[in-house]
Amino acid sequence: MGTLFEQPVRDRQHVTARDVLDHIDTMKAVAQEANISLDQAIEVWRVMEQARANNLAVANGDVHDEQMADFGHMLTSATMALDGITTALNNAAIELHFLTKKGE
Repeated sequence: MGTLFEQPVRDRQHVTARDVLDHIDTMKAVAQEANISLDQAIEVWRVMEQARANNLAVANGDVHDEQMADFGHMLTSATMALDGITTALNNAAIELHFLTKKGE
């Protein structure tokens, strides 16, 4: 898995005629092995693909949550750093003000 700033290009798969024919052969073998009709084997395959899609959606949600948590940590760190810089600048401004008042 890539990171937020280094996400690799997704590999877009294309289905060929050979892929379809191989899949049909696989489905026929599944139907024969399970002693069910080809239509039943296709329906079971469809259910399994839906379960896979659900699992992928959950995994994607987990990744998204982790990335958002990391982003939140980065924002918190940046806010703390800016608060420190603001405090230092305010202190420098106060000191400069007192120094210029002393010099008058």
